[in-house]
Amino acid sequence: MEFRRLIDAAKKDLDKLLAAKSVKEYESVHAAAKPTFQAVEAKYTELAGTQLSKADLKTVGLASTEYDKLWNKVRNHRKALGDDPQPLEGGRKWKMPRKMTRRYCKKTSCRKMGFTQKASCRPWKNCY
Repeated sequence: MEFRRLIDAAKKDLDKLLAAKSVKEYESVHAAAKPTFQAVEAKYTELAGTQLSKADLKTVGLASTEYDKLWNKVRNHRKALGDDPQPLEGGRKWKMPRKMTRRYCKKTSCRKMGFTQKASCRPWKNCY
């Protein structure tokens, strides 16, 4: 079935997205794979409007469930990557000095921090 072949191709692209180590790499892989994802969505919409046999319906249901689970993993992976900070002159990523030390930031929960503490701990924690 053509839908199954499209799903398999999309799953390979999703695996590549999961292997991305940075946001920049993720975005470039996503841009290259976007036509495949659009083809899957179009085919799924097309199949939704037609009468399918029970076997085909089961195949489409299983394939779309696998695809959705993998997409959720990819979304979580993208969130985990976060945004890459822009490097400053000299290759540094953050302006220094910070009011709070890295050790303080790691051991203190975000709930106990005020605005300035959260801002100072931004390189190590995302409390916002």
